[in-house]
Amino acid sequence: MNACALFPGADVAKALNASLADPNNTGTGIGPSCTYFLMPTGASTGQFYILNLIPANLYTPSLSGMMNSKPVSGMGDMASMGTRVGTTTNDLMVLKNGDIAIEVLGDDASMVQMMAGYVLAHLP
Repeated sequence: MNACALFPGADVAKALNASLADPNNTGTGIGPSCTYFLMPTGASTGQFYILNLIPANLYTPSLSGMMNSKPVSGMGDMASMGTRVGTTTNDLMVLKNGDIAIEVLGDDASMVQMMAGYVLAHLP
């Protein structure tokens, strides 16, 4: 799956009540990973968010480099959120009905959760 093609930056920004920090950069990545540089409403600087689409059989939060992981209710099967090892970056992983897993990384925890919800609701 091509994450940038499935979830264009303009659509992601709109869903998150943000704008693209650089209108010419609508999301960059190869295949199942896409990086977005967004400007949340009211923010003075842009923020990076990364979407990874993962085959369900490779869903292993314990190997993702996530620490301080806690369950996230209402998000999907085995949803957990923590931070990336050695950083303050929020990391959310969700397995969707055993079909596919997603990982969203980013600066703001609430934006990470909104992005994950949007992606889960719009997966093909």
